Amino acid sequence: MIQKYIKRFLKNIRDVEKVKSFVYQTFTKNVTLKLIAAVMTLTLFLLVAGESVQTSKTVPIEYVTAEDMMIVNAVPFEFEMILSGPKSVMGAVRAREFSYKINLANAGPGTSRVRINPRLLTLGRGVIVSSLMPSIIYPKLEKITTKKVPVVVLKTGRPQKGHVQSIVAEPAEVTISGPVSYIDKIVSLNTEELDLTFLTQSGEYVVKLKLPDEKITLVEPKKDHIKVKIELSR
Repeated sequence: MIQKYIKRFLKNIRDVEKVKSFVYQTFTKNVTLKLIAAVMTLTLFLLVAGESVQTSKTVPIEYVTAEDMMIVNAVPFEFEMILSGPKSVMGAVRAREFSYKINLANAGPGTSRVRINPRLLTLGRGVIVSSLMPSIIYPKLEKITTKKVPVVVLKTGRPQKGHVQSIVAEPAEVTISGPVSYIDKIVSLNTEELDLTFLTQSGEYVVKLKLPDEKITLVEPKKDHIKVKIELSR
């Protein structure tokens, strides 16, 4: 019985020695080749991760002005930037949605010179901005003013029966708002043409006001439709 235990113990010792030998050979045999392979693997990984790639991003622009100021010239509402950088970083840059705010709240009337600063976008380390289009913007600001102007009812044709005795717009005046240089040129506000051809009796009709420019808005009335009272005489 004792001999049996001694043999099993010696066998276990030999097995341990085999394991030790295997581990030793694994880490000591062909050390130079293994080091070279490890360096090549690491170098390849760094080259792939650090490979420079290029992409373009379109960034929307938001303009902030004071409540009593308005931009009156044509300005871009987006710019394009060409970016380059490590492949490992550029993937995240491509996926991001950017926006750029131009604050003109403290700017007075006149033309401002605004340079796009891509650093405000926090692009990430290693990302280079190759170009911006446009890189400089020139917004022109004007004061917003209001003005009351009379309504002129435009008409076409003649009634088949009777004659037009009077045409009265209600309201007869409207209040408009817009940049000073635009408002100063407006002396009245026209309606769309009212066709009198099919009128057979006196009555009230709704017509639409024609705003001369998209920068002009109605203050009073708020809707762009007014009533027109037409009286016909026999």
